[in-house]
Amino acid sequence: MAEKLARARLEVSSLTLSVERYSNFGEGFLASLLQSKVLKAALKTNGQRYQIVAVDRRLSAIAQQFPSTYFTELSVLVMNPEGETLFYYEDGDEPFSELDAALKPRVLATFGKGDSRRLIVEGEQQKLQYIRRVNLETMRAPLYADDREAVTIALLFNMPEFNEELQRLVADSSLNAEVTALPQKNAQQTQDHRALAEVSGLLRLEVTIDQGQLNNDSHRLLLEFVLNFLVIVFFSAWVLLALIRRYITEPIHQLQSGIGEAINRQQPLPDYSEGCDEISQLGHEFSQLYSQLQGAYESKKKLAETDNLTHLDNRYTFGQCLNRMLERSNISGVKLALLYIDLDNFKAVNDRYGHEMGDLILREFSVSLCDALRITDLVMAREQSVARLAGDEFGVLLPDIQREVDLYPVCERIIKLFEGGFNSSRGKFSISASIGIAIYPDDGSSAVELTRNADAAMYQAKASGRDQYAFYSAELAERTRRERSIDLALKSQPFDEFTLYYMPIISTEDSSVKSVEALLRWQSPTLGFVSPVEFIPIGEANGVFEALDLWVVQRALRDTPRLLEFFGEGLIVSINISSAQLNSGGFFLNLMLCFQQSEIPTNRIQLEITETFAVEIGAHVEANLSLLKQAGFILALDDFGTGYTSLSQLIDYPLDVIKIDKSLVDRMVDERGRDLVLSLIGFCKQQGFSVTVEGVETAEQADMLTAGGADSLQGFHFSKPQALEAFADDGFNHYHPSLLR
Repeated sequence: MAEKLARARLEVSSLTLSVERYSNFGEGFLASLLQSKVLKAALKTNGQRYQIVAVDRRLSAIAQQFPSTYFTELSVLVMNPEGETLFYYEDGDEPFSELDAALKPRVLATFGKGDSRRLIVEGEQQKLQYIRRVNLETMRAPLYADDREAVTIALLFNMPEFNEELQRLVADSSLNAEVTALPQKNAQQTQDHRALAEVSGLLRLEVTIDQGQLNNDSHRLLLEFVLNFLVIVFFSAWVLLALIRRYITEPIHQLQSGIGEAINRQQPLPDYSEGCDEISQLGHEFSQLYSQLQGAYESKKKLAETDNLTHLDNRYTFGQCLNRMLERSNISGVKLALLYIDLDNFKAVNDRYGHEMGDLILREFSVSLCDALRITDLVMAREQSVARLAGDEFGVLLPDIQREVDLYPVCERIIKLFEGGFNSSRGKFSISASIGIAIYPDDGSSAVELTRNADAAMYQAKASGRDQYAFYSAELAERTRRERSIDLALKSQPFDEFTLYYMPIISTEDSSVKSVEALLRWQSPTLGFVSPVEFIPIGEANGVFEALDLWVVQRALRDTPRLLEFFGEGLIVSINISSAQLNSGGFFLNLMLCFQQSEIPTNRIQLEITETFAVEIGAHVEANLSLLKQAGFILALDDFGTGYTSLSQLIDYPLDVIKIDKSLVDRMVDERGRDLVLSLIGFCKQQGFSVTVEGVETAEQADMLTAGGADSLQGFHFSKPQALEAFADDGFNHYHPSLLR
């Protein structure tokens, strides 16, 4: 039923299109007629035969402008407002046709109703009739109803193609077709057993399916299907099995074998492009897919094994190559060298000029590095590998090393790339290289150990001044390892492993404890005791000492009330401040925030600044010194005499106390050394400074310094640095003059 209904709907659609085509012809014919002068010529014939023939030919020519529309009858009737026939034309298969008797009454019936279009059913024939009322002068619709110049034009033509399709549809015994002329709106709808269409207000097409005939056809088709199915099944079973085996299973097995062999042996798939069957097409598709996957694999493999920026090997590939070389060296007994290269000052250049410039420098250095390693010498025997290991770190593997001295030319060529800075296409940049060298098997027996020791040697080169290369040594490596461990510990810990020790400073006037110096001590569970000589330079270099200085200030302020209990209200607490702090724009503000949370006045605190600040004095240093002085702090210059500050500079600094370094006290073993220290004390006193001498270890030194005019003495002769609670037990608030002798 569904098939017949679909066919019925298709037929209805075809009939609808046919009617639309004829309708378009009628509209086009009338438009062409009104645009031409044929109509006016037809009304002026006055019965003259030759003029009538000419008009007929011109009307036939208009009809022939529509060759795609086939008709056998076409009539044109022109009437005046009184209903009189002014002109009649007919084009058809009958040579002696006359005016259709029914046409004129139908036209007269439309007078006063305006233009119209309708379907005329005459027996089994359907025709289209058009009525137009126009002004003869303008050939347009009259402006008012009683226009005496207006005529009525009637066009009537048959639709043979439509009629033939309709008769063919009616002849189908399983379908009931009906055509009705209805002036309704365009619509199209579908019901269960009916195909229905209404075309442009002209006609209504309805085709229904004969249910009885449909049931008979269904039973007959079902019986035919069952019989045919049984015949096909029994006849084709053995043929189907043979075809499946020949054209499906065997080719699939061959394709499967080919794919497995290609994957296992990394070979291309067999060529299936010559076959035209489905299996060959499937094999061809598999071959293309395999090629695409192989290409994608090679691309991903390259990305995984090389550095995207420099196109050198990456760390992973470098490690694989190192392992292979170690295995070969282990068998052959030949040494292998690993060069670990780090670019000095690259981070500063990258931060200043941007990452784009930094990337360019890395790419150009990679090219220069490879060029430097391509020079033939006995070091570059058969194989080498150059890789970018990290941001500005590179690795070079040099096999077949005979002597350590053979590495010197290679390292010198690399160092020479940075002579006077690195020459880039964008200019010269202040960058150098530090190279660490580790040799297998002397400096490591595995890839991890060799890489670690080469890295340690590189840090040895940096610690020695950069822009050089260094061979790995166990002693220096241990020192470097400890320095790196201290650096990491400083960056990661919240300073809870630190404690403050206090060292008394004795007044030469009454032998009392005039002040105490807070000294930072670090006892680490992993590193053991870490001397200030070790961690202070590292902390200043990595920027941690700004936070550590503030921690010291806060802890000293917390301990100050107890110290005042031990040594009296006139005690001064001396705190060391890193010289790097004086260049910080926020140092003074952070320091004053610490004092806002404490009740200790600033005039009870002495800030000791190392002499190294004198070489770095600038706008921030001068501003901070001035602010500290205005805030009431006592300012002391620590370690004076180590060579950074000239005597003339002392006059320019807003200092209160000069602390003479222990190295000068140690020189008081002869008269020349004693005169130097005593003269220095006298000069400082003349300039108005209070003088404290550090490193006093004997009574003889104490007596000479007291006699020389020193205001305060500090050293192991009086006390070593001790924890806060130790002072309560030892009673340091009971010093007497005998301690100075």
